[in-house]
Amino acid sequence: IRARLPQRGTARCPMNFREVPFDKHTCSLVYASPEFPASEIRYVLTSEPAAFTGRGHLNNAVWEIKNLNAKSTQKRVDLSENRGFIYSAVEVSFRIEREPYYYIVQAVLPTLLFWAISYVGFFINWSAAPA
Repeated sequence: IRARLPQRGTARCPMNFREVPFDKHTCSLVYASPEFPASEIRYVLTSEPAAFTGRGHLNNAVWEIKNLNAKSTQKRVDLSENRGFIYSAVEVSFRIEREPYYYIVQAVLPTLLFWAISYVGFFINWSAAPA
């Protein structure tokens, strides 16, 4: 029996923002049903993951997705010393990288421009000011 059921889930990806705007993060997702042994439910990839990048696929100019990998695996659940079973899983991992150009244009350049205009105000002659 082959079933294609729509699924929805929430995943978390640990991120470290110390290197903004040059930060890179690797996320791993595991799709599995550890309640059922592999003899009852088996997850199978029907094809290799396509070459996928964030360009053209995401409505976000900040991130780019790189290195999408997926593989079918089997994992073991140990219920006790002598009891356990193997279940089927699919592991998906990908790397996201921040586009520094977007951050520089949207945050750094406006900040520098605001600073420069404010600093120039100190050199304007008092008699030239209207009030």
